[in-house]
Parts: sequence; C-alpha cells; structure tokens
Amino acid sequence: MKEYDLVAENHFSWRKAELLKCYRPVVAYALFRDPRERVASHYLHLRRIPVDAAHDLVPLSRDQYQLAKELSMADWCAQAWDRPEIWPSAFNLQTRVMSSSQVNRNLYKRLDPEAFFENAVSNLESIDFVADLSDLDEFMQLVSVSNGWLPPGEPVSLNEGSPAASLAKSLANEVPDALVSLDLRLLDLVRRRYRAWKYEVLSEVAVKQWQRAHRFLNARGTQSGWEIDFSQPLCGTNFHGREGNQPNVHRWLGPSSRSLLFLPVQPGAAASISLYILAMITPDILSDTRFQIDGVDVSPQFSIDDNCTVAAFTLTAEQTANNTVALAITTPMTTCERDRGNGTDTRQKSLAYGVLGSLLRLSRVFVLPCKH
Repeated sequence: MKEYDLVAENHFSWRKAELLKCYRPVVAYALFRDPRERVASHYLHLRRIPVDAAHDLVPLSRDQYQLAKELSMADWCAQAWDRPEIWPSAFNLQTRVMSSSQVNRNLYKRLDPEAFFENAVSNLESIDFVADLSDLDEFMQLVSVSNGWLPPGEPVSLNEGSPAASLAKSLANEVPDALVSLDLRLLDLVRRRYRAWKYEVLSEVAVKQWQRAHRFLNARGTQSGWEIDFSQPLCGTNFHGREGNQPNVHRWLGPSSRSLLFLPVQPGAAASISLYILAMITPDILSDTRFQIDGVDVSPQFSIDDNCTVAAFTLTAEQTANNTVALAITTPMTTCERDRGNGTDTRQKSLAYGVLGSLLRLSRVFVLPCKH
C-alpha cells in the first residue's frame, strides 16, 4: 500500500475499515443517509433491474427483483421481517454495517438489540469524520477547512437528477419506523456530532481571522503591563453585558460553559496574568472550573486581593510567541438567579447546554511582563 492511498467504498463496511487499520493508520470518512429514504431508494432500484439480469451465482437476486415488482412499497416493507429476500437490504442496514460482526436475520433474532446498537455506536465514535449525506457539499468544505486544504471543488454525481430521486422521498413516508429504528437513532447521533464539529471548525476559523486582524483598543498599556477595561468592547466570547459603574465594571460569563478572553502579551517574553474574580453564584463552582491558555490546561495560583479572588497564571516565553494569548474558562454548571431564589434575573451565567450552573464575574485583568 502506498503512503497516500485513497480507498472509496460506496457501501461502507466497518469490517473493511478494520482490515485496512491492520496495515497502517487510517483516516475514515462516513456519510449516512436518511434510513427511510434509503430503503425506498433501494426498493426502486430493485424494481428497475430486469429479472433476467440476475446473476447465476446469486440466485436470491432473481427473487429480490421479482418481489419488488410485484409488491407495493408498503407491502414490501411489511414482509421485510419474514422474507430473506428483503430483510438484508431493508432492516437497519446502516447499523448492521457498523457492527463488528456480520449478522444475518436468524442470528439477529438471538441478539440483544441494545448491545448490538451500542457496538455500532462504539465503532461510529472511532470514525474521524461523519455527516448526513444531505450535508455533503458543506461537509467537503469543512473537511478542507479543518485540514488546511484548498477548496474541494464542485462535487460530481454519476446519476444526479433522476426522476426516481423525488419518488424515493415520497415513498420514504411509507417505510415504518420500526424497520429502521436503530438506523434512525444512529443518524441522530451522526447529526449531533456533525453539528458540534461544524461549530468547532467555524469557531476556530473565526478566532484565527480575528486574531490576525484585531488590535487591542481596550487594553491600556503601561510600562508595567496592560489592564483590560471591562467597560469597553471586550476581546472575548460568551460574556454578558457590562454591569456596575466606573471604575468597578464587571461582566458575568455566560450563557454557555466556555468563555474565551484574548489578552495582549509581549511576544517572546515571559508574562503573568492576574484575573480578578468578583463574585460567583455558588461558592464551590471555582474548584471545578477549567482554565486553558491557547488550548493547554493550566492551574492558576489563587489569592485574595481587594475583596476579590485572584487567579494568577505565569506564562513562559514559549507560550507568548504571538502578541495575544487565548484564556479559556470552562465552568461546571449554569443557572440563573431566579432559579436559585436569589432574584428575578433569568440569564444563564456561565454554563449552558441545558445543564445547571454558572460562574464568576470578572472584575479586572492585569497582564504583566515577568522580570528575570
């Protein structure tokens, strides 16, 4: 096998991917299709093939083509559980091909469906890139962006625009959910993972473009360092609007769990960051808060100053190679004051994604060059 082989498999098989991995590292891309539409499309495919085109080495195919021509879409699906000519191509096919073992109709009857599904999900998680087939164009663009490649160009289909494509969409409504229940659950996981990955890729690109073009207009530089003014437009994400009066202006983190704060530094010089924490909705929330500098976990030193909790970070010269650093603050929960019975404020402060919690109010930030 050559160094940059590309193996394109029309009907993906997990077992073939595993075979390739025995020889060298593999980057896997998998597209999943709406299972009801896939079943309807396959039914139309079988109807199109003449019965006499069945190969002598596959006698079962003759029955497959004949049944599809004799039965309506609804009747064909209704017999899928009992007919060996239909079951392999209709019953949860996408989950079955993701399974670690090949399963026929009789063997599946003796399996635990949930254990079978969890095995397919486990294999799904090891695939590098997944998406819904309907997102193909966007998927190709995002793969190029995430890898730093040039745009992929216009996709080409060998059978695009056939009248059967719209017919498959309408016939998909006749496919019972029970026939593809595992595939529907698998596709839901694929779509959720794709949305999260898409958000991550686009956010990273937006941050890089911002860092390339932005100047710190709200950072007051002195001989001893910079002070970030929270009353001015903030160089960060996931912060609520300013509160308080000058000079004591603060912002609550929220509504999501992860906030970014971009701080100016002197390139190639060691530095220290002092983050003043004015308040927190629950006293114990700080102990589970995660801090990162440019994506690397860091542990601050805590102290008390001016009635504030101060989180101090020390940066090496290697960590300040650029003129900015990104301080990420990830909190363990989110909540609002009304939910906690402390007021009428309904804003989610810090964590999001439907989880409880919140974090801190930032009072001020100092970035100081370190003296050797």
